[in-house]
Amino acid sequence: MSLLEHTITTTAPPSAVWAVLEDMDAWGEWNQMTVDSCAGFIEGGSVRFRLRIARDMPVTARFVRVQPERHLVWAGGVPLLFKARHGFDLEATEDGGTRIRHHEDFGGLLHYPLLWAIRERQQETYRIVNEGLRDAADAANSDEAKRQLERALAWSLRVDEMVREIVKGIPPVPGVHESLSYIQDQADIMVCSSTPREALEREWGEHGLDR
Repeated sequence: MSLLEHTITTTAPPSAVWAVLEDMDAWGEWNQMTVDSCAGFIEGGSVRFRLRIARDMPVTARFVRVQPERHLVWAGGVPLLFKARHGFDLEATEDGGTRIRHHEDFGGLLHYPLLWAIRERQQETYRIVNEGLRDAADAANSDEAKRQLERALAWSLRVDEMVREIVKGIPPVPGVHESLSYIQDQADIMVCSSTPREALEREWGEHGLDR
């Protein structure tokens, strides 16, 4: 067996990288392989690729390892003459990103002369595909982060609306007026609050605490 591989790192987590790999209909957007058909994204499922190299070349293979967010490997070839085991390994990094290992093992009677002829071009192809996968995962991860921030902002704004509707006529705790009146002659006062400024000013004004 002979091995070709390329490794790259992305800031996207393994879940984001796996989501890109799992969306096989969109492989052509970042990969030199497109997927004509897929019988199932499971071990034993058959898949038919089309390689965009010098010309479109159909390749039929079967998934031999499908472990979400860790491994995606398929195998195919011509019995005795040539066989290949191709795939991606994902490893989470300490900073929350992913180390992507793109690899292919070659075997069979004809794999040595064939690999000698295509090794340099294939090595460059693995680099290009890895960079495409990294960029697609980064973009997907960025979009998801944006969606989460937008969801959090919408929730926060809705809470502010509910506070304006509900919090009315609730007096301060006993002794607040007297305490502030006494303290203001003794020291500078700073009030720290997580309440939105608009709500704080409205409530303090309602109860005469803003003087």
